[in-house]
Amino acid sequence: MKHLLAITIGPVQGFISAARRTRDLWAGSLVLSEISKAVARGIWERDSGALIFPSPAAPAQDLERNSAYSVANVILAEVEGSEVAAHVERARSAAESVWRTIADDAFEAVSSAVHTERFHEQLGGVIEFTWASTPVVTGGSYKAARREVMRALAARKACRDFEPWKGYAKVPKSSLDGLRESIWLEERLDHLAGWKKAQLRLNDGEQLDAVGLAKRLGMGARQFPSVARIAAEPWIDVLEKRGLLPRLVEACEPLRGDLVSYSSGRFSQFRRFPFDGTAVYESRLHEIEPASADSEHKKDVLESNVAALRQTLRELTRACGAPSPYLAVLAADGDRMGEKISALESAEEHRRFSRALAGFAAQAERVVREHGGALVFAGGDDVLAFVPAHRAIECAAALRSAFLHALREFPGPTLSVGVAYGHFLEDLEDLVKRAKDAEHEAKQPNRNGLAVRYSPRNQEGRQFRCEWSSKPEELLARMIGWHRQSLIPDQAAYQLTGLARHYSKWEKDAPVAAAMQADAQRLLSRKARKTAPAVLDELRDVVKRHVTEPADLQRLADQLVITRKLAPIGVSR
Repeated sequence: MKHLLAITIGPVQGFISAARRTRDLWAGSLVLSEISKAVARGIWERDSGALIFPSPAAPAQDLERNSAYSVANVILAEVEGSEVAAHVERARSAAESVWRTIADDAFEAVSSAVHTERFHEQLGGVIEFTWASTPVVTGGSYKAARREVMRALAARKACRDFEPWKGYAKVPKSSLDGLRESIWLEERLDHLAGWKKAQLRLNDGEQLDAVGLAKRLGMGARQFPSVARIAAEPWIDVLEKRGLLPRLVEACEPLRGDLVSYSSGRFSQFRRFPFDGTAVYESRLHEIEPASADSEHKKDVLESNVAALRQTLRELTRACGAPSPYLAVLAADGDRMGEKISALESAEEHRRFSRALAGFAAQAERVVREHGGALVFAGGDDVLAFVPAHRAIECAAALRSAFLHALREFPGPTLSVGVAYGHFLEDLEDLVKRAKDAEHEAKQPNRNGLAVRYSPRNQEGRQFRCEWSSKPEELLARMIGWHRQSLIPDQAAYQLTGLARHYSKWEKDAPVAAAMQADAQRLLSRKARKTAPAVLDELRDVVKRHVTEPADLQRLADQLVITRKLAPIGVSR
């Protein structure tokens, strides 16, 4: 008799979110994907027709380690009942083997500076492997069997084992999440080779545990762009449009060995300026350190090259304005996916659905790259990415279109997207959390939404939520254009906020809509410039069609404020 076997790999959020650098975040998701991929490959090698989710078109290549194919942390397969135990054991062994290999690779690179016993002790119990199975009754419903196995899996995860942890006195905790003790032998860190230090990207006093070390070194020398590099992209656009980008590239070339640079093969979006964002912000130039400091002459040369770059930045800033330090973090998630999966009638239909999701994940990487961003992960319908501020809304709309196209044979699911704007010097965990919170807001109250948060440092933030059916990306683009042409007075948005607060105090059964629309249109007529009648007419139309309660008016005010903040980004003076 056939059985449905469901396996989950974890912990997901805890493993990924423990990060101080973008590469930590990316590497955490990649490690989990590689472990899940190994589990799926183990099942496929024992029974080539068993996999349901994932269901790769070319499993021999797609499930190979380090392939571009991404695997989510849930694996579903249909296997013979007598083979369940063997499949579980093989899958568990594959998961542990890949994790140990990744961690050991990191250890070998810096073993002289690592407390060996503590490192190996921490490797055990990191990966949570949970499974459940249920028989598929002959002539029975696949839907019922899948529902039962997922219910059993959820119950097993809820009562998972919690093993006691042995701590160490007077040993600092990991700087990433504070859960495990540091594995560094502090007195030996200074003896590491220069390239090893550069790859580790350690801050002064930064502590790493075994998991943190695996994130920094376990995936090899593969790079991931910094938040500063993503934030710099709008300014680089400006320089290119003004014909000034070659001057910046020329000033950075002498520092190529000391600056982080990105491969044009893997990061084609950075081909025109392959250097890290450190080179764009004058206040960060002190972070440039010599790749090799074995002579005073090299230090002197470095200081001279940095001074020349600083002078170039000042000249370019006078010509084009200063680069904005803001970027966008984008989080997207499919809506009603559980309902759609629960409605699938057979394992074969589920396999087709799995391939459609895999197609979207592949398209998500392309979409983010085409908008100048960097994809952290795309696991089925779940996406996290860093995107330049001036292209984030456009990227969100393109991802939604790609999602709907990929699932065109399975109508119903939609994509909700959260976009959070923040300063690149903010805590990375906070930036990602705001994007996740925005994604959650995008799903309220009826999903299929876009939620935007703008959080300036040390100031009150703004946020709004719209449904995709209202085409918010088009309205927001027009608003940004109006602000760039100074067609909307700044005070209009703030006075609309005051108006929204005033009407929010009215009784619920009072005729709010008509009075509020009339006041809002009168305010806009008084504040709008006479040179922009078309803009005034469109704003009046927006009020008439979309403003029926104070929350709608507040959303319009927030849209105007946020687009005003975004308007100067990527625009030369």
